[in-house]
Amino acid sequence: MEFSAKTPRFKWIRRAQGKGDGTSGIMVVGTMKKSQGRVIKRLGGSFHVRADVLAYAKNLYQASAAEYAGVVRGKVPATHVDLIVDVTAVPKERLVRFLDLRRATIARKIRKGEMLSTDQSERVLGLERLIGQVAAMVGDSGDSTGFDAARWVGDWLEQPIPALGGAKPADYMDTIKGQELVSRLLAQSQAGVFA
Repeated sequence: MEFSAKTPRFKWIRRAQGKGDGTSGIMVVGTMKKSQGRVIKRLGGSFHVRADVLAYAKNLYQASAAEYAGVVRGKVPATHVDLIVDVTAVPKERLVRFLDLRRATIARKIRKGEMLSTDQSERVLGLERLIGQVAAMVGDSGDSTGFDAARWVGDWLEQPIPALGGAKPADYMDTIKGQELVSRLLAQSQAGVFA
């Protein structure tokens, strides 16, 4: 499998109400990275951000250790946090708290179009990698039609787990070792072995 060490060129989306024109709204789409300043306006339709995030998450999960390290070193745009909030439906305040990110710092970096630091990128990518792991597990187990791995992970992170002594997986997402523990727990549950 070939994996690009570059951060994907996801697009951020913001909806605005149409002004008396009878449309459901205007979708403003701006690309990240080199063309951050460019804004494309589209009326109606939908953009497949969810599919892009899920495909990227699966690639992260299937990447070799060297490829993954290259992605982490390349850093992630701060707007990536908003993408994860959108696809997981985890409230932003909760997400930044369990990933041990500073809300004001993230807001400033998003506003200025900046990248996350390496350690922030690693925690954010770790969550995406977990989403990719669940998507791959469900895909390997059979028909994944209609299954939303990102939403499932968002919900599951908030559930107390007996294998964690009643703690929530979200309580472990602030460190890489904690994320590895959560990932192993998922793998063990797929294999039918519970820690």
